[in-house]
Amino acid sequence: MSASPPSALAVVPARGAAAELPDVVVLNDFAHVQGGGSKVAVLSAAALAAQGHRVLFFAAVGPVDPMLTAHRVEVVCLHQTDALTDGNPLRGAARALWNEPARRALAAALTAFEPHRTVVHLHGWMKALSSSVVRCATDGGFPTVSTLHDYTAVCPNGGFYNYRTERACSLPPASARCIATNCDSRSYGHKAWRLTRHLIQQHYGGFRRPLATYVYLSDLNRRLHAPLLPTGADMHHVPNPIDVPHQAAGAPAQSSVFAFAGRLAPEKGALLFAAASTAEQVPALFIGDGPQAEAVRKLAPAAEITGWLPAAEVRKRLRQARILVFPSLWPETHGLVVQEAAALGVPAIVSDACAARESIEPEVTGLLFRSGDLQDLRRQIERCRSDRLIARMGRAAYDRYWRAPPTPRAHAAALADLYANVLAGGVAHG
Repeated sequence: MSASPPSALAVVPARGAAAELPDVVVLNDFAHVQGGGSKVAVLSAAALAAQGHRVLFFAAVGPVDPMLTAHRVEVVCLHQTDALTDGNPLRGAARALWNEPARRALAAALTAFEPHRTVVHLHGWMKALSSSVVRCATDGGFPTVSTLHDYTAVCPNGGFYNYRTERACSLPPASARCIATNCDSRSYGHKAWRLTRHLIQQHYGGFRRPLATYVYLSDLNRRLHAPLLPTGADMHHVPNPIDVPHQAAGAPAQSSVFAFAGRLAPEKGALLFAAASTAEQVPALFIGDGPQAEAVRKLAPAAEITGWLPAAEVRKRLRQARILVFPSLWPETHGLVVQEAAALGVPAIVSDACAARESIEPEVTGLLFRSGDLQDLRRQIERCRSDRLIARMGRAAYDRYWRAPPTPRAHAAALADLYANVLAGGVAHG
């Protein structure tokens, strides 16, 4: 990566002197892009630094993303392993419950910041940092903002999803029925560990603080979280940043490829799309990797599975697609890739169980189908054989996206306003 900032993050004159801008400490398990939450953490840190903020990115797991160093973001990376990849499973599990080395390292790092002018922004903590870092920030008097990328702030497994039934879960988190239900993808023993982590988080990790500020990403995200957050918690809407260069719209009607982009995991619905693409005999492209890669190959032997690709290559492959299929089975909080496809002029077929449906106007910018319903997904794929429909929806999705694109710069400006209000003690519900 070039040492100069990418154009989407270009430095712009700050609204005030640099000394007046809030300092920001970003907390995230990973110092690089590892899933949608980490992608947002890295993008927002770089964008804030480009606008003149002093930004510290604090992470447990390396390597460090080049975008952070290119934008002169200060980085503290502990170069630990996450809970699932630690060579010593017991050590990894214990550290994810309460990462004392991370707590001590953050306490040391925060001595260089002043609580009255610094906001600590939490993106991801469940896989490595643990809630010890949240407790460290609150004990130090630092105001905190947490982006609700998933449901880990309120749900033991973080997704309101039962991996056994492969359906969304509506049980009250940590209730007797929740505790008795084996919803984990591995075993009930792992569910018990998740419950332990959840209880530590709630009672010792600072998550029951009454005046915390949360960023929600969609109406579904807000509605599911609101009844479960602490009394007095403030919720504020800040759209996730999308880093897609503005270029001419693609020509989806000239393509025959139906694309999936994301982790090949049960909650993402990859197997549902694999089965539908085989039944409808349409070319399928899976951009990504995950535990269900082999199962996808068995269901869709003619499909292409690329594995993980650099962001620019992902955009290139998406732009060459006829339509994006987003078959998520859990109440996903945003669905970045649906908007990324729209920015390229590619429409989407989206499950009605996730927040990505909020960016789709049926029959105009894409199509919806009943979550988990193979036959309904097949019906929508069949409709996409119409070149006229695909061309019309792709153009409409592109035009709608570029009317008010959620660029990293716009995202950083919205965060700066939020931080200023948090520090002033005057945040209102968004």
